[in-house]
Amino acid sequence: MIKKHMPPPFPQALHGKKGNQQHIKILEVLRQGKVNIPLLDMIKQVPTYAKFLKDLCTKKRELNVSKKAFLIEQVSSIIQCKSPVKYKDPGCLTISVMIGETCVEKALLDLGASVNLLPYSVYKQLGLGELKQTSITLSLADRFVKIPRGMIEDVLVQVDKFYYLVDFVVLDTNLIAKGTNCILIILGRPFLPTSNVIINCRSGVMQFTFSNMTIPSGRRRRTRRGVHD
Repeated sequence: MIKKHMPPPFPQALHGKKGNQQHIKILEVLRQGKVNIPLLDMIKQVPTYAKFLKDLCTKKRELNVSKKAFLIEQVSSIIQCKSPVKYKDPGCLTISVMIGETCVEKALLDLGASVNLLPYSVYKQLGLGELKQTSITLSLADRFVKIPRGMIEDVLVQVDKFYYLVDFVVLDTNLIAKGTNCILIILGRPFLPTSNVIINCRSGVMQFTFSNMTIPSGRRRRTRRGVHD
């Protein structure tokens, strides 16, 4: 009796173990093999290595190192509270002057005025003589332009013990009631170098000079009220 050969239903399963064994042998042989290649070539060929080295070289790592900052003198003085003390507005600078027999309690010393200004009403009270014509026009702080009546020259103004010759521009203003706290005359930039006045803005002490003599004028008088127009 002859038996027929019956092939297995899954012949490939019988060869799987042999294939795995061959694969394992190949891996063992590869593990034992060594290849000498330059490091830069290896980095170029393997992107993972290149990325690792790039991150290693460029990544900033925090170090517990104390740092010192050097500041300039101005910044150091501010931090150490060595800056000057701030002062408020001291007010207008006024002095007492004599014109003839008349005492003007509040004459304004004004660096912003280019002329010495005298109201027409005060001019008439003082009786200073005839006015001279002038081509001067006055531009006020509110941008109004006024034409003065004229000019009076070489008026003798007494400050303490000193006498100075002053030229005044006479201007029409509103009548000033007696006893009001207002400024009658303005002594501008022409008067300041004539009297060679030195002003201590912090203490308020003024110093006037005449020839080679110098006298202090005590504390200045302060006022918050403006010039009446």
